[in-house]
Amino acid sequence: MADGGIGADLDDLEIAEAWVYPQQGRVLDKWAKILREARKTAVDTRDAAMKGFIGYCYKGYIGRMVNPDMWTATRMQHHHQPLWRASIIAHCRWRGRRVAMRIAREHHRWPVRTVTDSWVYLLPGGEDIADPSEALGKMTVEKDVILTDTRLASMASAADVHEVNLAIKAAFTDHEDTDDDEGAGVP
Repeated sequence: MADGGIGADLDDLEIAEAWVYPQQGRVLDKWAKILREARKTAVDTRDAAMKGFIGYCYKGYIGRMVNPDMWTATRMQHHHQPLWRASIIAHCRWRGRRVAMRIAREHHRWPVRTVTDSWVYLLPGGEDIADPSEALGKMTVEKDVILTDTRLASMASAADVHEVNLAIKAAFTDHEDTDDDEGAGVP
């Protein structure tokens, strides 16, 4: 499809049922706000360890929501929320697709890899597709690496998605090793 997706209409999906609950609320708002503010501080102060820790806190809790064995104590059972988890993941995917569509519309670029809330784009040097706004949830550039002829060849010769992922991982791993050698990130 030219604009991504499968080209299906809503009727094509044949949705037959839904779980609907009369109670509504935003019980994770305070938790999310605390994590968001802590992450912003970590990014602003270039504290990569803290940023990573906050990310693991978020991913860990969201991941555990689906597993009832994690919440066997009576006072902890309310944390078993597989529907919340599914809703959060679906919302992240929707937001990600919206951003990818904007980038495609404005820059004619599509990601070569996506994982949850991160995307990898192949861009010529100097092209910036990041969202310049100050809004929370904006798309930002977290890492970039020069696409050398060697890296480009490893991507172009990839036989399948797994090999593309390995080439991308190698590019960023090589770049991080270089940064460590050069003292990048050291105050």
